Amino acid sequence: MEHSVMPPKQLNFWSDVPPKEAWPISTAQVVAEVGISRSTLNKAKHQKRLPLLWPCQWATAQIEYAGHRKGSDYWRVYIA
Repeated sequence: MEHSVMPPKQLNFWSDVPPKEAWPISTAQVVAEVGISRSTLNKAKHQKRLPLLWPCQWATAQIEYAGHRKGSDYWRVYIA
């Protein structure tokens, strides 16, 4: 009986690892954590320029609009 030896599978980061789901956070949290102004976020939302790439001091943040609830906007921020 012969055993076939299969090479180890190479992990392709983009297709094999499920993306982490970012929790929606408030505009105030995005302003505090990323260092972007409220007016820039609102301008990008109204001009439909989302997702927005924004340079932070440690990396680049990708900011997406997550929705509106109880008078507040919520955002998803991914750090690249």
